[in-house]
Amino acid sequence: MQTSGFRFQTTGIEGAFVCNAMKQLPNILTGCRILFSVALIFVPLFGLWFFVLYIAAGLTDIADGIAARHLDAESRFGALFDSFADVFFLIICTIRILPILSIDRWLWIWMLIIVLIKIVSMISALVYKHSLVMLHTPRHGKSAEACFSFYL
Repeated sequence: MQTSGFRFQTTGIEGAFVCNAMKQLPNILTGCRILFSVALIFVPLFGLWFFVLYIAAGLTDIADGIAARHLDAESRFGALFDSFADVFFLIICTIRILPILSIDRWLWIWMLIIVLIKIVSMISALVYKHSLVMLHTPRHGKSAEACFSFYL
């Protein structure tokens, strides 16, 4: 098996297996982000392990999209799984970090309004389209990377 960047040149049944297994790499990275997010619940806030898990989760968020594009493994399931993992990571970080911050009431109200708008838009899309619809675009990924860096 010869490699050229991210592309694999393979022959025979072993090569087909490797190619199919490699196409699952983006989903495996996304699954790791969910596991890292769950682990964030059990480590001391802002301790070494918190930062290690936080950075690992952020890096898998960046890497899964790159891997999906380079391996030609983009799929509807992968996009929804990635969006779910993003929301899950955000919820865990919010639950862990917000309680220790001193935030004015007006800011809490605006955050609640934004969350409610997001929930209403997802429910509206579910009713109208009869499927779960989540925004998943390259710009969405770039904004997620910016937010990830901001928390650091």
